[in-house]
Amino acid sequence: MAYGVANINSVVAGLTASEYADDGFAKGDVALTEDYAANGVAPTPIQTLYALHQMLMQFVITGTSITVKKLDNATTAFIATTDSATVPTKAERL
Repeated sequence: MAYGVANINSVVAGLTASEYADDGFAKGDVALTEDYAANGVAPTPIQTLYALHQMLMQFVITGTSITVKKLDNATTAFIATTDSATVPTKAERL
């Protein structure tokens, strides 16, 4: 149970005052501000959620590049490179 509480506290710590106001985040009815961490920088909880969400929902694969798009489905959020265009075993963010 402590593991769950630590995760919740970590996410809440990354919220802005307006996102945390009126407990809207906990109720799930507050839209978060889209944001992504720079490459090599530790992400905030919100940046982690956006990177995971977009990596699963809006991406384009070309050769060994995986281009992850922002919510507008046009702007690049970040690019990852795989070790093979046919049988990839890993991906690394550029």
